[in-house]
Amino acid sequence: MTNNGTGWEECNMVSQNQTQYAAIQPYGGQTAWFGSKAPACQAAADHSLARQSAAYIASHTAYGTVNAIGFCDIKLVRNTGEIDGSWTNVGFWTQTATVQVQDGWKPATDAVAQTKLTDKISTMSQADFSYGTSKVRDAVNEIMQSGNGIEVPTISVDPIPNIVSPPVTTTSTITNPDGSQVTVIRNETKTTTFPVTNNNTAKPTISQNDTKTVTSTNEQGQTTSTETTTQEQQAKDDLCSQNPDSIACQSMDTPSLETPKRTETISYTAENLGFGGGACPSPVTWTDFLGTHSINFGQYCDVLTTFVKPVVLACALLMAVFIVMPGKVET
Repeated sequence: MTNNGTGWEECNMVSQNQTQYAAIQPYGGQTAWFGSKAPACQAAADHSLARQSAAYIASHTAYGTVNAIGFCDIKLVRNTGEIDGSWTNVGFWTQTATVQVQDGWKPATDAVAQTKLTDKISTMSQADFSYGTSKVRDAVNEIMQSGNGIEVPTISVDPIPNIVSPPVTTTSTITNPDGSQVTVIRNETKTTTFPVTNNNTAKPTISQNDTKTVTSTNEQGQTTSTETTTQEQQAKDDLCSQNPDSIACQSMDTPSLETPKRTETISYTAENLGFGGGACPSPVTWTDFLGTHSINFGQYCDVLTTFVKPVVLACALLMAVFIVMPGKVET
């Protein structure tokens, strides 16, 4: 490694695979290989200009530009601004080669690293250190350039001891239905824990859980009940104490009234709609000045029952099949 005179050292060279590009020259052949398309395109433009006469070269400039679709556009422009020759969508050849590159820079000594970081941070304001800003991180990245030298240490927080509040003891007397009295001793303790999650970052996660335990005992020392309240339940209790009229804190009762009942008798009689009860109407006879006339509906009924009825039933059957048959989904 070498020192460049500013307290920084150049790291060793390492092998790395690189995609290289060579532009196809309009007058034949290809350019040399480059690490990106832009210099290869410009080399093809310079080659096109070099193919011209000396006077032409002196009065023109070559421009090679990679267009939006990744091809090379070449222009030969007069010094007065007019385009005197152009080639569009010139292609490239590609290859993968192994090249030697530097693996970044790092401070020559710890003192140099500390001085660089101190100088950078000294220009920041109090707001730059607020949670959510990236000024400090950006400063370290700028100093380290490629990020190789100083590593930001991972912060690991040791377990935080639990906090147990002093117990609160209250005594109350309960009167039983038979008139006897029982003394109940109520002990309340509160424990606060702080779970720590070290997730291998510079900002571990620390949470807080509160647990309240209430134990009631009688005069003989027998436990009568134990109640444990978690942090979530306690939050609801706090909500109801602050907002007693909230609908979430109301206790709903059960109605004691019976639902009224009654019995109704409903009868149904089919109406006569004048269709003859399904039978063919009897012949109609009338008399006028021309004589006596009669219309016999039997022939019409025969046509309906013989021809029309089967057709209606067939149509109904076909419609029923369409109803139950699944349709085809067009995509």
